[in-house]
Amino acid sequence: MPFFFSIYLFLFSSLHIPPCLAQESGTLVVRYQTGPKEERLDRVRFRIWNEYQEEQFYPKTCSHSENDGCQHRMVVVENLQVGYYKLEFLVPNADHLFEEIPERSFEIHNGEVLRINQFIRPRYTAFKSAIPYKSSTILTLLAMGEPARPPFLGVNELKSNIIDANHPAPPSLSYVAGGKSIIGDSFNDLMTNALPSRMIEISAFSIGTYEVTNAEYADFLNRALKVKKIDYAVSGKNKGIVYDRKGDLLCKTIEKDPLSQLRHVDNDDGSMHFASVAGKANFPVIFVSWFGANFYCQASGGRLPTEAEWEKAAAMDLHYPLLQFYKYRYGFSSDTIDATWANYNSDNYTDKQFLTTTRVGYFNGVNKLGELLTHDAKSRCGAYDMSGNVWEWVSDWYGTSYPQVLPLLDYQGPAMGSSKIVKGGCYASFGDGLRVAERMALSPVHTDAYTGFRIAKNPF
Repeated sequence: MPFFFSIYLFLFSSLHIPPCLAQESGTLVVRYQTGPKEERLDRVRFRIWNEYQEEQFYPKTCSHSENDGCQHRMVVVENLQVGYYKLEFLVPNADHLFEEIPERSFEIHNGEVLRINQFIRPRYTAFKSAIPYKSSTILTLLAMGEPARPPFLGVNELKSNIIDANHPAPPSLSYVAGGKSIIGDSFNDLMTNALPSRMIEISAFSIGTYEVTNAEYADFLNRALKVKKIDYAVSGKNKGIVYDRKGDLLCKTIEKDPLSQLRHVDNDDGSMHFASVAGKANFPVIFVSWFGANFYCQASGGRLPTEAEWEKAAAMDLHYPLLQFYKYRYGFSSDTIDATWANYNSDNYTDKQFLTTTRVGYFNGVNKLGELLTHDAKSRCGAYDMSGNVWEWVSDWYGTSYPQVLPLLDYQGPAMGSSKIVKGGCYASFGDGLRVAERMALSPVHTDAYTGFRIAKNPF
């Protein structure tokens, strides 16, 4: 063997050369938290992109994230190649509820576990839930600088909110028989914001077969405008906001937020009317507050469902084989979920620009998602979109636990509080956020692109 070749082999064998430099990688652990009530926590996503501007969105599926009971979400990104990266949080913040979050830069080293913690701070100060409401007291939430008023109306106030002018036909309703029902997390999914399961008695009632649509809400606004029950700001800082005559914020039109699906139209005679945005008539109304949802229901001769009623209508099956009672995990008579069951942030959607509402009742076994046929995704009582599409306001104040002694009939939640409950998840939620036991607390003056409602009525 030539001498120079022997020296070459000796030097080559003496060097430590990694098997493949391109495979050097590390692990990124992103832990993020919103406010003390987990405001919109399940809607938060983030993206990271490398120095070549290649980007990825996270969490990609529910399996990539976990909550450990500390009101935060942790996402583990494994096998991230070494190099420089930027991270941006994508937070539903059209109403500026949260403070702005700057981009973050970081570097991944081989074999390193890098941890990034982020607190997404809400811009609000909640008043104490221990303060009882009195008719002479005005309580104010500082969120968005908009007024909050007590939600419970007396008999006289209820009568004054009935709008008779051109009252439309009642909406499609699904009947829910009275009897025992399971409320809370009956699957022991250990959700940090769900309550443990309980058995209670609920009287018969009816619930909207569909979520209230933009066309229905615009019609309500026009009737209320005709009898001077509402005010609309056509200019100034409140332009595009609809208020009731007491100053409670009801909803926002596209003139206030471009994501709204309601608009106002000037008539030739100088008057105005409300209408849905083109092509959105049969989509669920959004940018409506709890007050706006409550006012609509009362003006239509109904009310918002309680949380217990909502869960019963969404998930209870009183005729389940071999069992006296059974409660499904999701609001379409199933314990499993995929993209053919509901409008949510499934594995099929990785880009936020494709996340939006669908027509109410779209998942009916007839319509398609690409080449896939949807399921007839209704609850046992016949209601559609109980899981997904938009979160839905219910009547209850938010509480973190049941009282020690529940009433024997028709539990209605805490007697007072600072936040109301929304149920059912939305189009931006992951699958775990669509579980019937899932619940979230929002200020009653809050509006966003993810939240709507449906009506309930007493059967007689």
